[in-house]
Amino acid sequence: MGIERAKCDNCGFEQKHIFIYGFSGIGFRLKYACLKCTKIVTHEGKIEDCPKCGSKLIKLYEEDFKDHYHTCPKCGEKKLKFYLEART
Repeated sequence: MGIERAKCDNCGFEQKHIFIYGFSGIGFRLKYACLKCTKIVTHEGKIEDCPKCGSKLIKLYEEDFKDHYHTCPKCGEKKLKFYLEART
């Protein structure tokens, strides 16, 4: 098992403990970016609006971006990258 975090190479935005995953897939969550709240929102299924502020979410498709970079919810640049950390 592990914990995923994201960090933007452009502005330094970092969000930890995005979701926990297991070998069986238990705990897996889809990832979305909210540009208004400047946070990454996780959800078990498809969601279009941010549950906090109601703004439209951007789905973070890893395969859509070169080198697995995504749009950063803080600065809007495609410099956000996800990392796996060992669970402690």
